[in-house]
Amino acid sequence: MKFQRQPLRQAIQKGILTRIVTGSLPAGQRINETHLADDLGLSRTPLREAMLSMAAMGHLQADMGKGFLVPALVQGEMEELTEILALLHPQALGHAMPLEPATLVELSNHLNRARMSLQRQGEGPVAGQALATLVMNWSASLLGDGERGHLAGDIQRLENLAARYWYQAGVKGMAQGELLASLQGLYEVIRQGQKDRACQVWSDHITHFGNEAAVRAVS
Repeated sequence: MKFQRQPLRQAIQKGILTRIVTGSLPAGQRINETHLADDLGLSRTPLREAMLSMAAMGHLQADMGKGFLVPALVQGEMEELTEILALLHPQALGHAMPLEPATLVELSNHLNRARMSLQRQGEGPVAGQALATLVMNWSASLLGDGERGHLAGDIQRLENLAARYWYQAGVKGMAQGELLASLQGLYEVIRQGQKDRACQVWSDHITHFGNEAAVRAVS
């Protein structure tokens, strides 16, 4: 894995986050730093610096003298994240609308790719990856990938914390059909420029499906 094109710590954190989300670094398990450093092609010093930052953001737990572990999946954490995101996301969407045509195309493409994934839908890593990818990509497109100020950046950090719950919900069989239909409805409202309606639909969507993912992920 090569990190030349972006700040090293950011790239390392992205690599670790991917492994947390997909369960390669299992929840509740202490991390073997030597193995992880070898896997990422790093020395342990930059790895530990990145992991300390991730502990401060809530992705890892630091146990002084014993290293780091991935926090256990807890239904209450995802429910709390959902409650906060249902408040913040609509505010960001309201500021962003009307969306640029290119962003509307991105959103449509995310939906189309997710529909294609439904053809091989089932319980397991493919379903988990498809669900987590859809949620994260949709959020990133609406937020400009964190380029629309502090609010968007805060939302993206919360979404990163929620990503492993979406992945596990997909692995454990959370159906994407209803979620896709809901996003399609939101897309049409956004496309028509109905700002207030779009913000309410987005909030309702996050609350409903976020809480469903919370239950499914820890079941």
